[in-house]
Amino acid sequence: MNQIHSQYQAKHYFKINKLIENLNDEPATIVFPKGRYDFYPDSSYFKTYFETNTYDVNPKRLAILLERKKNITIDAQGSDFIYHGHIQPFTLDNSENIKIENVNIDWDQPLTAESEVIESDSTHILIKIDTMQFPYLVHEKGITFAADDWEAEWKLSGGSMLIEFNKEHIIPAFTGDHGTVNGDLKNVKYSEGKPGQVLMEGTFTKTPPVGNYWIMRHSTRDHAGIFLFHSKILSWKTSMFITHQV
Repeated sequence: MNQIHSQYQAKHYFKINKLIENLNDEPATIVFPKGRYDFYPDSSYFKTYFETNTYDVNPKRLAILLERKKNITIDAQGSDFIYHGHIQPFTLDNSENIKIENVNIDWDQPLTAESEVIESDSTHILIKIDTMQFPYLVHEKGITFAADDWEAEWKLSGGSMLIEFNKEHIIPAFTGDHGTVNGDLKNVKYSEGKPGQVLMEGTFTKTPPVGNYWIMRHSTRDHAGIFLFHSKILSWKTSMFITHQV
């Protein structure tokens, strides 16, 4: 078995796809020294896919692509793979016997935001947002989140675009598709008081308890974490997607 040690330094984008393209079907292991590796969209690896549980926004921007490949192990040795913008971390296209091991996947600026409810009644809701982790601008009709090469609008709406959970990380009953906030959501006024605090004023018939948290889904669901197309025998070992929590 060939063992290939990545020579790219942590915190720099690297051309792993070129390395993969040059491999034949003989068993090979790509080993990353433990560290941080940043991935940015590269137009050489944009490709159209129609994926379940995503919107048909194409082309998909692919970070690591294994196309018509066999018998490859990617061992990150506990490294953090940090992604920037709307990008699909791993794509397997007509590939088989692929192993991905010991990697933590995260985004430099997450494609959702999180907040804590610090005031809540029938006329207003006040939330606290980490401005470093979730940069935003407030305008009268909502909130604009932006980072890298994207921006997304968010405002109160019913259903799963807003997910509530408590300090035990439990989603309260009768939220979800029932909504965590109900009322006249079309006429809510948004403003910022202190930095990192967003005030929503309106007429509410249902509001979250103070101390609960929101996941504020603002970006388009345009990619998967790992996408398999006509591929088989994938091993995903000691690896995880990081979730941000307030």
